[in-house]
Amino acid sequence: MSIALGRTKSDAELMSRSGYALDAIAKLLAENSLKRTGDGEEFVDGYQEGGLLEAIKLIGNGLSVAGEDLQTLIEQVETEARGGAQ
Repeated sequence: MSIALGRTKSDAELMSRSGYALDAIAKLLAENSLKRTGDGEEFVDGYQEGGLLEAIKLIGNGLSVAGEDLQTLIEQVETEARGGAQ
């Protein structure tokens, strides 16, 4: 059970840090979009924007894998709580 708790804490930290990163990236891209439609002075160029979008993909993939692993862990804990495999 301690392995499950350690993994859960690790996944929770990943989710928290990923949420923070995605929030910051989304705000930056939104602000850049406003600049593009306003005075035309973007502060994020195409290379940087591509890097930010790649970061979003990587974070999304990491969250997806962590979510699947967490679901498997939950199912294992529930099975153990019911007295083993049925």
